[in-house]
Amino acid sequence: MESLGCKFRIFTDNIIIAVPVTTSSDLEEELGIVITSLAEFQLHLARNGYFVRGGVSYGPFVMDEDVTFGGALLDAYQLESQKAVFPRIVFSENLAQVIKHHLGFYTNSYKSPHNGYLLRDVDGVIFLNYLYNPLGWSDGEELPEILREHRVWILERLKQFAGIPTIWTKYKWLADYHDFFVETWTDQDISEELLLGTEVIRAKPELLVPPSPFSSDAQDVLALLLGEDRPLAPKDIVLMSGLDAAASKKAIRELSEAKRVEPIGRRGGRKYRAVQRRGTDGGKE
Repeated sequence: MESLGCKFRIFTDNIIIAVPVTTSSDLEEELGIVITSLAEFQLHLARNGYFVRGGVSYGPFVMDEDVTFGGALLDAYQLESQKAVFPRIVFSENLAQVIKHHLGFYTNSYKSPHNGYLLRDVDGVIFLNYLYNPLGWSDGEELPEILREHRVWILERLKQFAGIPTIWTKYKWLADYHDFFVETWTDQDISEELLLGTEVIRAKPELLVPPSPFSSDAQDVLALLLGEDRPLAPKDIVLMSGLDAAASKKAIRELSEAKRVEPIGRRGGRKYRAVQRRGTDGGKE
């Protein structure tokens, strides 16, 4: 963007980029360079695990060494803080109209650069399709590796913020974007390994008491043994559990393999007792 005479200003975790345009310009060149440069920048950050949001606007703006102000800055700030929400760079409504005008320059607008670098989200907002960047400047040889890296970072963030819904939903959006891109721009023979999939990105609630890994009969025998303060012989287990001998024997074997019951004594006089385990609250279960 240096060829356009753009200016930069960085403060805290914010970056302002200003690109001058002439009043006679139709913005095609300027907007094209801004879009491709931002896509490259956002992709570079994403490949290093940094997912950003932002706003791009068009209008009056002044920036020098001392001051930074203008309607375009206010619009961009509102886009970033109120419209972007997710890790996406969104475009103002007046730029959306400019983009629509540019699409009309092409006999087949489907093949226009804007139709690759830009996407319309479900809320109607146009945002930057930064994963498209390798396809915009090359044959996309690096794309599968880039998408693998992208997938790993998203999975890591989904796990990291699973307990913070306000942040987790941002990475859920990112996962949906990732899978949309994979399904739209990659070959089917590699797309399966690059997808995150619905099972991975679902936020699943849990039962207060998780289901037991044991069969119903084994659960009954375990509950019986846990409730007794003494070991029980097989015949006592049959009598007290209401199971027949075969079912009781099978349940004891299942619990023994899981190390939830242990035998005491020798064969013939053998008895069984439950193995106590500590629950997550520190108590015994």
